[in-house]
Amino acid sequence: MKKLTLITIMLSAVLTGCASNDILMKEDLSYMSRNEVVNAINDCEGSGTRANVVYTRAYWRGKMVPVPVDVQCTPMPAKRRVE
Repeated sequence: MKKLTLITIMLSAVLTGCASNDILMKEDLSYMSRNEVVNAINDCEGSGTRANVVYTRAYWRGKMVPVPVDVQCTPMPAKRRVE
């Protein structure tokens, strides 16, 4: 009986925590300027990592164009030795 009550309480806590996440709307996105993207890429390269730019698509003059919203620094791939 105690196990069932404990499992029910834990399950309720997990589901409540998952339900509180907000959905990101297009109006909440802020696009990065060219200068912000260049500075973020330079920061990534300066720390020895590779920059990955995350894009979304937005309407501009009646066409869908990719616009940057984030720059993520990822580890560099291991270099292969040639023997």
